[in-house]
Amino acid sequence: MVSQSVLEVDGVIVEFNNKIILQDVYLKIELGEIIALSGRNGTGKTTLFHIISGINHLDTGTVRINSKFIKPKNRYKYVKILPQYHFMPTRLTVKQVLSDYKIEVADLVSQFPVFKNKILQSVSKLSGGEKRILEVFIVLSSKGDFCILDEPFNFLSPIHIDAVKLYIRKQSSKKGILITDHQIEHLLDVSNKHYMIINGNLALS
Repeated sequence: MVSQSVLEVDGVIVEFNNKIILQDVYLKIELGEIIALSGRNGTGKTTLFHIISGINHLDTGTVRINSKFIKPKNRYKYVKILPQYHFMPTRLTVKQVLSDYKIEVADLVSQFPVFKNKILQSVSKLSGGEKRILEVFIVLSSKGDFCILDEPFNFLSPIHIDAVKLYIRKQSSKKGILITDHQIEHLLDVSNKHYMIINGNLALS
């Protein structure tokens, strides 16, 4: 895959039940950036994430990578998303999950030593925080120049939040990252640019 470096969301309008959720949104993400997105519940953060990643189709607006329009069904090649909910199959072991994503066990353990003795453990036996760490690691370690992180600090203890923020910063050297989280202090700490959604509009904070 040819390396991509700029993702643009342009002219996005989303309307639901005659209410404007997103209004003429423009957002540009480049490699090396960690862009924070905040706003009240229901303002359209997750909707925007789903549009960018191709989960939701878009009636008005475009999503471009290096100035080229990318169809929703093809965006997974370039954009990986961490959803709010757990997505890993609980019947598999940690090692099996890593294998499915073609990620080395040693890479996980080197970043998050808490998994050193849990590699052969089933995902179902992990705590909520451990599941979240594993999911964040998988998304940030997967191929693709852009990552979307929706509530990455959910379920995490303070020490694990620090470890996850460190890994997000590390991976941003080769990815563009868009992130939101209700823990605003950690969101602002890890990002280098902050936008807010206010009345459907995107505003630089």
